[in-house]
Amino acid sequence: MGLIQTLLSEGYRAYQDKKSPASTAAAGGPSAQAANAAKAGGGATVVEGLQRSDDSSRSTVPGRYLRVTLQQAGADIAPETFAIQNLLRQKLSEHGIPGNTPIALERHEDGKFALLGPLPDALKTRIADEFNQSSELKQVFVKLSTHTPTFEYLRNNLRLQSAYGSENPVFSSLLSEQSTHNSLPDLTTRLDQLRRLQAKEATSRPVAQPDAKDPGAAVDLASEQALMRQRFAVSINA
Repeated sequence: MGLIQTLLSEGYRAYQDKKSPASTAAAGGPSAQAANAAKAGGGATVVEGLQRSDDSSRSTVPGRYLRVTLQQAGADIAPETFAIQNLLRQKLSEHGIPGNTPIALERHEDGKFALLGPLPDALKTRIADEFNQSSELKQVFVKLSTHTPTFEYLRNNLRLQSAYGSENPVFSSLLSEQSTHNSLPDLTTRLDQLRRLQAKEATSRPVAQPDAKDPGAAVDLASEQALMRQRFAVSINA
């Protein structure tokens, strides 16, 4: 097992320990201190960027929004996100960098990792080279880069719905009447299908000007396009 894979595995174990702090603390294992800290905080597993927001996870408007929550969707990517963030913290510690230094890991179109942040270029290159040797890290990162933008799209729509009490018909069309069919991978698949359909329709008709009486349609399309162009990264201390 390579070093990067070992650090990822430690991150997964730490995440599970934080999910069930009582059992880990009772066992007195190496992660007992982290488990006790999580227990003191109410037992919640804090993953940077995935914290639940009350106004976005508890809908007051009847409808299919009630059949999907951020907690449900975030569970599909939280372990991997936590593991990579833990890996980044380990690298800061390994090289004597202050633990509160903001850094991010991204992957370019050529498949190569790049490290972003206020570190010397030579060090960033060295760490990225280590990451590029790990097929396990690449697999985890591909999963996150596929599903995290869907999570952000879900979070933004639930926040808007909660704030204004109105339903986004495009977003609603992605949700199944059965909550068991609203996992994050399910939503990602439907969102990708919607993008392909919109792209096909856009190439078969003249570009329409936004309708001032119906700005929602233009906003929906713009948000889809922005999501497609988004450069994904896993960050800490942002």
